[in-house]
Amino acid sequence: MYSKEKQAELNKLNIQTDVLKKLYWEPDLPPLKEGAYVFGLQVEGARWDPAVGQLEESFPKKPFSVMPVVNCRSVPLVPEGKVDLSVYQCPVYMTIARGATYVFTAQLKTKFNPDKWVLAGVALIMDVEGVSDAYLPGRETPLA
Repeated sequence: MYSKEKQAELNKLNIQTDVLKKLYWEPDLPPLKEGAYVFGLQVEGARWDPAVGQLEESFPKKPFSVMPVVNCRSVPLVPEGKVDLSVYQCPVYMTIARGATYVFTAQLKTKFNPDKWVLAGVALIMDVEGVSDAYLPGRETPLA
């Protein structure tokens, strides 16, 4: 839709991810101007700290962390050579099998060098069996 509206070539567009501070059931989600709201993504290998809005070390024995609502929208590609060290270019996969289930790359804020998360194999997963299903409104952590 963005490509048609802006007369932009698809190969010159990127998906920009803006992580909000709210979960899907919380009131007052900002009105959506463009893109789509996504909820249910899980961080594997790290955790999302909603208080500061960035990646942090995962808690012991908790390999997954639920992401708040993410606004995914199309934007023009950034010229090559510009690297923002406060952003980790995080791969998003459909399942924990990863591999051929790659979908796109999300931009997640971090206070650490992004190489730390590359070495840790941090990724966003769309479908973690039993984790999102057990995430109930009003709870900060999934059921065990």
